[in-house]
Amino acid sequence: MLPNIHHQATRGVLLSALLLSFCGGALARWTAPSLRAALDAHWTDNELADSTRQEDKGAVLNLRLRQPLGPFSVEAGGSLDRHDQHSELDQSSHSALASLNLAPGHWESLWAHAGLFNQAYSGDYQLYDRRRLFAAAGLRRVLVPHLKGRAQAQAATTRFPSYPDSLQANYRDLVLTVGLNGALPWPLAVDVEGGLQERRYVDMSEPVATAWSWSTLRLSRPLGERLGLRLQGSRRWQMSQSAVELDSLAANGLDPGELLYDGWQAELGLQHLGRRWRSTLSAERLWASYAAEPGVSARKDQSLALSLGATRALPLRQGWTLGLNLQLSRRWTRSSVAFYNTPSTLAQVGLSVALP
Repeated sequence: MLPNIHHQATRGVLLSALLLSFCGGALARWTAPSLRAALDAHWTDNELADSTRQEDKGAVLNLRLRQPLGPFSVEAGGSLDRHDQHSELDQSSHSALASLNLAPGHWESLWAHAGLFNQAYSGDYQLYDRRRLFAAAGLRRVLVPHLKGRAQAQAATTRFPSYPDSLQANYRDLVLTVGLNGALPWPLAVDVEGGLQERRYVDMSEPVATAWSWSTLRLSRPLGERLGLRLQGSRRWQMSQSAVELDSLAANGLDPGELLYDGWQAELGLQHLGRRWRSTLSAERLWASYAAEPGVSARKDQSLALSLGATRALPLRQGWTLGLNLQLSRRWTRSSVAFYNTPSTLAQVGLSVALP
């Protein structure tokens, strides 16, 4: 999401944060860890989101453990994703994160974190295995009554260990984000955010970079004691044109195929807090214009998605909580490329346990 970020520098930040977390924990009063495990089953009538309309079902297991250590915390997680028909999409991932969060003086929060993420596919999709190292820092502060500001910077390095060296797909990201949020008297909560990201493919014979920016406006307000309304709009600008090398990566299914586009997104949502269930109903509208590949006309998509969800939390003994999650969504896509001009349905049922 600007200048070069060296791989070893990112790794050094990660190791330093982990060491600081360990030392801080030795001096801080012990706090019990938090644990969350979730199992989600899903079914779709269009797994690949194209006109082949291939049905599939599967399940995802997620585990997360977080240990607070005074102002520090360390976190580890992992997931396992399995499919019934498309076993080539089976994957596993694990992550680790070390964080520092302070509130000095007039600042509401100063924070920093560093971590790693590893994703591994099965079968032919092992080509898309990736390893990511990242570090980020940010701040939040009350500017005037009822108005807060925030800023964040993140650097990351992503590598594809199984991909052919000839494509040189490894890249480095730098992301800058700023935002404001506040409360108006109607009542109405407002959040405005803007960001800039650069992705640099430094392993290519002639380094190539692509950049994009975005802005988002979020509005929310209560509609009574148990009902709330949320409205969100986003705009994305592709700031640099695709190069031949990026087109090659996109044709082989890597990240540039998802990144090189201009677009709008709008979402309207309702949330109801019942005595036992929290229910949500949302509608999303998306417009996207993708960068053209050599010899191929630019692709333009429009889509409409409707989603219905319900969650419930059941307290158990000794601080444990059992969660139930139900989701159903339907998306209609109209594309200038007929292959993607198709609807899709997704249904999910999930169970989770958490402490605390």
